[in-house]
Amino acid sequence: MLDELTRHSLNLTHGASGCFVCCPFRGSLMSGQYPLTHGVFINDVELSLDCNSIARAFNDGEYHTAYIGKWHLYGSPDGLCARRSLPARGRLAPARL
Repeated sequence: MLDELTRHSLNLTHGASGCFVCCPFRGSLMSGQYPLTHGVFINDVELSLDCNSIARAFNDGEYHTAYIGKWHLYGSPDGLCARRSLPARGRLAPARL
């Protein structure tokens, strides 16, 4: 399966960010929009839940999605949001899914 994905993929060797600050970049990564368009133009600003994000597009296609790692798009300085956090279970996913 991964070999098939590799055959049909691009290898991008150069990249640039539209914003050097982490939260605006994450908002752009999720929405495909520039920071002034999606509204997260500085850190600690919330990305609207109404945003047409890549996750929403995948969900509309009946895929299950998750974001693992620092989020910081809920507008809180520590990036934590209890209403969206998953409880820790103390185990890792199996090596082969």
